[in-house]
Amino acid sequence: MNIVEHKISQTFDKILSNKNFINEVLIDVESSESKYPNLIFHGRTKKDKLPKALLDDLQKAAEVNNFKITIDWAKTGHRKLSASGHVSRHWRQGAVDIDFIILPDGKKVVVAPKNREVVEKFTNTLLNMGYKKNSEGKSNPKAFLTFGFEGHDDHVHVSNMTDEAYDGDVEAGTSSGVMASSDVSKKAENNTNSPDVNSGIPEDLKDFFKGGNWIKDFFGYKDKI
Repeated sequence: MNIVEHKISQTFDKILSNKNFINEVLIDVESSESKYPNLIFHGRTKKDKLPKALLDDLQKAAEVNNFKITIDWAKTGHRKLSASGHVSRHWRQGAVDIDFIILPDGKKVVVAPKNREVVEKFTNTLLNMGYKKNSEGKSNPKAFLTFGFEGHDDHVHVSNMTDEAYDGDVEAGTSSGVMASSDVSKKAENNTNSPDVNSGIPEDLKDFFKGGNWIKDFFGYKDKI
């Protein structure tokens, strides 16, 4: 056996010896979703593989707040490149997008600036678990993108490119209580005498159409991070 063949053999042996490790890092969503009672997976995500560490962290963050969250996008149907031109963490099987948060009373809340208080309870929990806010990159393998990051007013993007879940106690997150400028504008509009063009439309439908999520769901395609 020459040197090249020997190195190839060694590499192959390493791959085989790490097979179980690789399988533990990425897990099948469909066969594992019962282990995550606080995560509600959209049908398109169920054929994807995702990091066990990411799902463990999302489950912990949702559970401690007594929330359920929807996992609406993983890799399937998502654009390959991010807005910066890099391969998205979705395509690298390390990220998900969350469009809705379900409260303890069963109310489904759309991710939007007007629901900042609810959304920030969840994202601030991730912050306490070591996730970096609104910044991805090699130095931030665990991150989430939310309000204040372009294109993320209607969903929370969460990624974990490591094999490590948070291994400590965590408390429910708190909200900053700061009203977004869009919320202020909306409040000002509601104080005018102008007729409400949305009157008669159920609140759930207002949220559904306002967030723009219906467009993504209708076409089955996600073109942002």
